[in-house]
Amino acid sequence: MGLLASIMKPAYLKGYGVSSIFMPFDHYIPASYLGRFSSDEDRPRRRRRLWVADRQQAKVYWQAATKICGARDFYSVSSGPDPRLIDTMWTYERDLNQALDSLIAGKLDVSQWLNTLVRFVAALLVRGPDFDIRFNGRFDWFGGALDDRLTKSNTHYARLFEWQRLLASIIGARWLLFETSGQFTQVTNDLGYTPFVNPRLKEYGIAIPVGKQHILLIIACKKRVIATVNNGSWVPVIERGVLDDPEHAKFLDSIALCAQRYVLGPNELQMRKYLNPQATPPLIPEPDMLGFMSGPMARHYEMLYFHCVTQFAIPPSNPDAYVYVDFEKNMDCLAKCDAGPVIAMNRRSVAQEDGVLLGL
Repeated sequence: MGLLASIMKPAYLKGYGVSSIFMPFDHYIPASYLGRFSSDEDRPRRRRRLWVADRQQAKVYWQAATKICGARDFYSVSSGPDPRLIDTMWTYERDLNQALDSLIAGKLDVSQWLNTLVRFVAALLVRGPDFDIRFNGRFDWFGGALDDRLTKSNTHYARLFEWQRLLASIIGARWLLFETSGQFTQVTNDLGYTPFVNPRLKEYGIAIPVGKQHILLIIACKKRVIATVNNGSWVPVIERGVLDDPEHAKFLDSIALCAQRYVLGPNELQMRKYLNPQATPPLIPEPDMLGFMSGPMARHYEMLYFHCVTQFAIPPSNPDAYVYVDFEKNMDCLAKCDAGPVIAMNRRSVAQEDGVLLGL
C-alpha cells in the first residue's frame, strides 16, 4: 500500500499526507480504559464518548475514546523484522476492563493482577509521548554527541526495555485502592496517572483513576507480601481505603495539573474547570524519582515478572502460605547475589524460610 500510494496519490488526498490517512492510530492510553470515565454507557467502553479539555488548543469538545490519546503511526519502527512490533506488546488491553472491574469488586485473582494490571500500570510510565521527552533528555549532558542515535526506532525499543524493567517495581509496590464518596466527578488525563510524594510518610508513587469512584495508589517499596492464599488459590494483596472529599478534590486538581494535553471526563462543565491553556506540557518525574528501581537494580530484577509467573502456576502448599518480595537484601551486593527476592513461605514458620526460593 505504501508503494502504491507513493506512485499514485489520488487528488482527494492532496494536502492530507498519505501517512495521516492510512497509518494506524496508535493509542498510548487504552481507549477501553478511557471509556470508564464516560457517561455514554450504551456502547462498548472503547467506543464511548467523553468530554475532552484540550489544553493545547484551549477548547472543550466531545470525542470518542477511539480518537483521543494517540497519534497516527506513533509506535512504528524503521528497523527490525516488524515495523509494528511495539504496538503488538500491549496485549493486556483485551482483559483490562474485566481486571479493573474485578479489582474494584474485590474479586481480583493473581493471574489478572500479574498478567493484566501489573503490565498496565508499568506501561503507563513508558507508553506516552512523555517517555520520548524524558528518554531523550537523559542524553543532554553528552552535548549532542549522541543525537544521531536518538532515533524514533531506538526510543521505541528503549520503551520496551524500560517497561520490562519496571515490572519488578510494580510487583513489589504497595497496592492501595481508595473509594471516594462520588461527590466529585472523576476524571483522568493523557498520562493515566498523577505522580505523588508524601515526605512525611516517605511514600512515593503514582495514583491512577480506575473507575468513577476509585483511585489506585501504587506506592514504591522494597519489601512486601504480594500474595496470600484464599480458598486454595493465590490472591494478590490489595489494600483498601476511603478517600475523603477534600483529598479527592486535591487528587483531581493534580490529575489536571499533570495532563500533557488532555483532561477527560463525563461532564462538560467539569472539563471547562480544567481548561488552563499551556504552551508546553509539564515535566513528569522519572520513575526512579518516584521510588521505582532503575539502573543496575532494575536490570538485576528484570526477570522477576517471569519468576512470578512460574511461582503462581504452582498451587499453594497450604492455606497459610504467602509470597513476598525483598529487594533490600541485595541492595549493596549485586555482584555477589546468589538468592532471589521472591519467596513462598508458610505463615506459621517465617523464620525458617522453608518455602520456595526463586534465584535470580
